[in-house]
Amino acid sequence: MCKGSFVTAARGALVTATLAGLASSAIAADLGARAPAPYQAPPPPPPVFSWTGCYVGANIGGGWASNSSNDVAGAVTGVAGADLGSHTASGFIGGGQIGCDYQAGVWVFGLQGMFDGSAMQGSNTDPSSLFTMSSQMPWLATVTGRVGVTAAPTVLVYAKGGGAWVRDNYTLAAVGGGTLANANTTQSGWTAGGGVEWAFAGNWTAFAEYNYFDFGTPGVTFTSAADGVTTFPINIRQNINSFMVGINYRFGANGY
Repeated sequence: MCKGSFVTAARGALVTATLAGLASSAIAADLGARAPAPYQAPPPPPPVFSWTGCYVGANIGGGWASNSSNDVAGAVTGVAGADLGSHTASGFIGGGQIGCDYQAGVWVFGLQGMFDGSAMQGSNTDPSSLFTMSSQMPWLATVTGRVGVTAAPTVLVYAKGGGAWVRDNYTLAAVGGGTLANANTTQSGWTAGGGVEWAFAGNWTAFAEYNYFDFGTPGVTFTSAADGVTTFPINIRQNINSFMVGINYRFGANGY
């Protein structure tokens, strides 16, 4: 083969290889355009807990009831208005609550009913050291409104207030002697308090709260233990402080 023919053949081979390379690149580009990488949507944002909904729960804690007695008619001491002393009845409280809340932005509004059994009891001797007054409170109940603000989506700081009821059992006795009179009554008053509630697992929340109860100074009617008929009044000033912790299950809450 002559030199000219060799050069011509080489050039032809080079042109063929170049064209083949270009064709391969074009095919690859075409295949890339026809088969793009699959689209992956960004992950959804985490759900935000909502306080809107109704709930039921249980609570446990302690109560301290301050009781001050006055012989308003003088039936016990013979002196109208004589002081019969005071004491603090303390003990365990525990029970349950039910309610509903509605959330609007960071604000939460609600209504709650609560009922607690109580072991609060106490007694005192009057200033003359002749009589003792004992008290025992079997139960407490409240119906309250609540308003709160979310310090975080799952943390609610709230205040509450409304009506309150307490069952009181009183015993008046002679020091060193027997029972003189008894009284069993249900008193109504008002309550105010506040607390913090935390959503910690799906629909479950936990709370801690303080409440103050005021029942004024009602005239409590005592019945003589001697004949079971004779009655007389004693004015008893009563207020209660309580602290409790509890747990709620919220129906239909938007979990997190």
